[in-house]
Amino acid sequence: MLIRTPTADDVRDVYRARRVIETGAIRVGAHARPQHDAMRAAVAEGQKALARGDGDAVASANQHFHRAVVAQAGSARLDVEMNLLLAEMRLVFFRTGSARQFHERYVQRNGEIADLLSSGDVEAAAVAMDTYLHDAEAHLLTQFD
Repeated sequence: MLIRTPTADDVRDVYRARRVIETGAIRVGAHARPQHDAMRAAVAEGQKALARGDGDAVASANQHFHRAVVAQAGSARLDVEMNLLLAEMRLVFFRTGSARQFHERYVQRNGEIADLLSSGDVEAAAVAMDTYLHDAEAHLLTQFD
């Protein structure tokens, strides 16, 4: 069995899909309180993992956060698609070897997005997510030069 190595074009495409799905999920499911709790739990999980220097756990917490963002849309199909996209992201991080260093800088931003949603500022949360995903994409693409 051959496993295809992700390319820079794959990263761009995954992030294009994520921007549509995650910002859309924020806008359509902004009042899904159980998911806000799940987002906050993922942020706390990431903070604890950072404190103990556990990069794999930081990466897992980040995935939990993004799954909770999408879950607030209430669509099983979007949940499945997000799981596929996040699996592709794991392959990208494996290729670049940067999962821990990559995710450390985004734990705080996850918390900021969760705070915006909890305060009811849906549009600001969607814009923050869009900016976050653009920044993350650019950051990852530096590993492909």
